Amino acid sequence: MVQEQQPLQNIEIAVKALSRFGLDSLLSFGPVKRLANVSFLGVANEIYHLSRRSDRLEHTLSVVFWADRLCDLLNIPEKEHRILLCTYLLHDLGHGPFSHNSEPFMIECLNVYHQGLGSIFLQQKNRFGGESQTLTQRLQELLGDDAERVLKALMKTNDTAESLAEFLASPINVDKIEGNSRSANELDLPYVAPVDMLETLLYEDGRFAVKADSLERIIEFWRRERQLYWEKLYTDAIFGGEAVLTRILHILHAAGINEDALILATDEEILKMAGKLEQTQKLCNNLRKGEAPRSLSVTHASLFASVAGDLRRARFEPRQRAAIERKIASQLGILEGNVISHLSRRKYFGENFDDLFQIELFNERAKVIPLSRIRSAFSASKRSGDLIDIYYFEE
Repeated sequence: MVQEQQPLQNIEIAVKALSRFGLDSLLSFGPVKRLANVSFLGVANEIYHLSRRSDRLEHTLSVVFWADRLCDLLNIPEKEHRILLCTYLLHDLGHGPFSHNSEPFMIECLNVYHQGLGSIFLQQKNRFGGESQTLTQRLQELLGDDAERVLKALMKTNDTAESLAEFLASPINVDKIEGNSRSANELDLPYVAPVDMLETLLYEDGRFAVKADSLERIIEFWRRERQLYWEKLYTDAIFGGEAVLTRILHILHAAGINEDALILATDEEILKMAGKLEQTQKLCNNLRKGEAPRSLSVTHASLFASVAGDLRRARFEPRQRAAIERKIASQLGILEGNVISHLSRRKYFGENFDDLFQIELFNERAKVIPLSRIRSAFSASKRSGDLIDIYYFEE
């Protein structure tokens, strides 16, 4: 039985584990250090006025802690143990300021989400001063040929021939286990404790698998995750706050601040930039106070429906979007600058239990379920541009 630890203690143990495997030098690299100033829940901190606000580095080191505990629990070989810890240390490199909430700007401006940005950080050193190597080069020094396995896993390649990549691409990997519990805890929702989720896993013949008698716990975990997203993270207020952030980033970019300065910035650095620019001062104050704009699709459904198709087609056409916003501002009798069109994406949680509970008679391994079956039973998909709305401030 793995015992629960206190958050600070978890982080201290994680750092010791990284040191034990000669990986602690990676903590000094710019892409890793900056995660300490990127919020884990993004604009939800402001919208919900959260007093407990964790960051991406805290999450990352907590994931390393649970991965270390998992390796000990399952007696995973030292080489695989090291690769898994290294992969989890680097798994969130690509997050911009305010974590996932900066992704609409990233896709509209750079045509990448955080995974794509993470791959850029791995390959380039000129985005961070004072470093003579890329992270990829450093990994090759530390891990040799195994660096390629880390890179493959970071790209979330569902390579069934590669056990670690398959595990990291699964819906019950340690990142999801820790992230769901952290989010739910900070947002006062129920969750399945990480310690309980670790005990659903097996490691046999060099592969991760799931205990058949733990399926009910995994189903609960999955449904708790769906509840977390659709009750707390996919709300009009959260997407309204994200729309404000996206507009701030676009205005800063149009004012001459280059992409690197924006995507490498911390939350507070973005707010400080926005507070200095006249065009973004009001939006910055709104975001700091957690004042979300109203959703047009909710307050004026027919008016929104009249422009929704045009807005979807104009996602990457700023002039056309501006024309739509002017039209809405005129209809509502408010200032044009108070209207923000926004497109984002949401995760949908599918369930397919057709063969999950089937009894395999005369099969000695019937008590072990391969990850491939877990992944086919619990599939989450994000649809780009799925969320489309127009937000507005009445004042």
